[in-house]
Amino acid sequence: MSCFIRKDRARFKEPFIISDYDPNWPTLFSAEKSLIQNHLDPYLLGIEHIGSTSVPGLAAKPIIDILVVLPNFSHIKECVQAMRSLRYAFMGQCGVPGREYFKKPGFHVHMVEVGNADYLRVRAFVQCLRDQEELRKEYVALKKKLVQKWEGVDNCHYKYGNDKTEFIVGVLQKTGLPPLVNGAWRQR
Repeated sequence: MSCFIRKDRARFKEPFIISDYDPNWPTLFSAEKSLIQNHLDPYLLGIEHIGSTSVPGLAAKPIIDILVVLPNFSHIKECVQAMRSLRYAFMGQCGVPGREYFKKPGFHVHMVEVGNADYLRVRAFVQCLRDQEELRKEYVALKKKLVQKWEGVDNCHYKYGNDKTEFIVGVLQKTGLPPLVNGAWRQR
């Protein structure tokens, strides 16, 4: 569906740092959730805080990842317009089929249809992080190492995300879930 809607150019540079956990992240999510809910209400099934900023105590890039779940993409044009009215840039699928991606400073929104398999797996990974302190420590160490490795390099966010793949797939395999199909984690 993205190919029929012009993608926006992101006109801002995002931080490429890992910050200590900020107890304000859930509050920032809640405020943004309310805005999105007010604009997408007729089309919406749910909104969730996903990604590293949703895990208490976990260091993360200071960007709030939000999952917006729709029954289907039959009203995607209206949803794109609503997100643009909230000053989100529409990025299309960005290499992840079945997901429409939006961003603005401090926030990334991943819009999917209910039951999207990649996002069910992303949620499972985040739950593993919430449940296992040692896993959180390993993940933070990896993230800090990767930020140092890719800092100042073109496409650093993409390369950083790709380099986390092996770790994430390993965690998911231990849960009994098959590896991610489309690589939704690349946007973290």
